Amino acid sequence: YLFLSYATLVGIAGFAYTLNDWGDIKADALAGKPNFMQPLSMPLRIALVFLLLLVALIPWYWLPLTRLTISLLTAELLLFAVYSLPLIRLKESPWGSVIADALYAHMVPAVLASITFLIIAGRQIQSFMVLLLLLSCWQFCLGARNMFYHLAADADNDRASGIRTLATMNAFTENQHKGFIVAEVVTFLLLLAVVGLKYQLPAIAMVPALYLLHF
Repeated sequence: YLFLSYATLVGIAGFAYTLNDWGDIKADALAGKPNFMQPLSMPLRIALVFLLLLVALIPWYWLPLTRLTISLLTAELLLFAVYSLPLIRLKESPWGSVIADALYAHMVPAVLASITFLIIAGRQIQSFMVLLLLLSCWQFCLGARNMFYHLAADADNDRASGIRTLATMNAFTENQHKGFIVAEVVTFLLLLAVVGLKYQLPAIAMVPALYLLHF
């Protein structure tokens, strides 16, 4: 199951990377950034995206498929598309980019992995709803905070590409940034406490594992 999980992870990450570069061809050209997809022909781009999608989906022939895991997996793949590709392209929406990135890079995969292995272990999902809710909140806050750092670091390139982000618009304040950090820490500590109580462990015993998960 771990091998299958790593296989689908590689496929999902590759699918996201190629879609993102495909959608960024024009913007990267304006900013003078290298782009992996730019020199490829259209048939080769389509074939590569399709191949990586297969790598992402084939392991689910053996991994547990339920309505919930199918919904989360579908949401993950659709988020990549609406974030990167024209028409919707949430990447160019100041707040939409933050929300989408926090969802597809952190919250959705964390919940999908947790539910998948709970099913594999023969556990009832209903018994873990509080943990899953706290995990979702923590990972969303973590993802949003990471995205703000990324936007700040990439602000010069985004200005050159003509992309409007919270960083290029100077629309994100220090107080908002601190608010997301506080929310991340609070949800992390709540998750730590609930895990400790559920498994009758001192909360401190869970710190190393959750600290590693944090990164």
